[in-house]
Amino acid sequence: MPRRADRLDLSFKDEKVYLLGLDPNGFKRARRGNPDGISIAKSGTERKPNMEQQTLVIIKPDGLKKSLTGNILTRLSETKLEIVAAKIIRVSRDLAVEHYKHMEDKPFFEELIKYIQGELHERRKVMAMVYWGDDAINRVRKLAGSTNPEEADPTTIRGSYGRITTKGLYENVIHTSSNEPEAERETKLWFEPDEVIVDPYPTKFVTLTNITKRVWA
Repeated sequence: MPRRADRLDLSFKDEKVYLLGLDPNGFKRARRGNPDGISIAKSGTERKPNMEQQTLVIIKPDGLKKSLTGNILTRLSETKLEIVAAKIIRVSRDLAVEHYKHMEDKPFFEELIKYIQGELHERRKVMAMVYWGDDAINRVRKLAGSTNPEEADPTTIRGSYGRITTKGLYENVIHTSSNEPEAERETKLWFEPDEVIVDPYPTKFVTLTNITKRVWA
């Protein structure tokens, strides 16, 4: 957690504002992560925890194949949230199974795994992002629409671009976290801490040995 510095008092006309100073390297990141729920407030007012949340958003293979990335990002910009992490990723089977583990008893589970891995659309990649801001989960889900494209409002992303296959699989072009516990689980599953430019959850440092990874030659 960033180191706290002395409190700085700033005066603007007749109103005094208190700002908790942080070191230059940690100030912006700490304000965004806001671990204490503290914001700038007028003297004498109560500082209340904010409603900042993060939510995982995945543009699925069918969305990429239909060249809907720009359309979806434009719609999501209506939430006024920030993108604090983003990457294009090939989804391994292990990642897909872990992501959808709550649906492993469904008869369409294997089709679902093939879907998120891109086997059904010849697009073996997804675009994964973390959106962050006030009431992020509800804002994104409202724009995304119902999981079932046929039940989704036609003005939503899924209502506009989704479909149901003959096997009953919802090809709904986008995934969004359903609640705060799922947002935490999914964010930690898809992203490493250093891939997210805010600190939404506690982290720690560990020392790993005998780790082999590919690097640029």
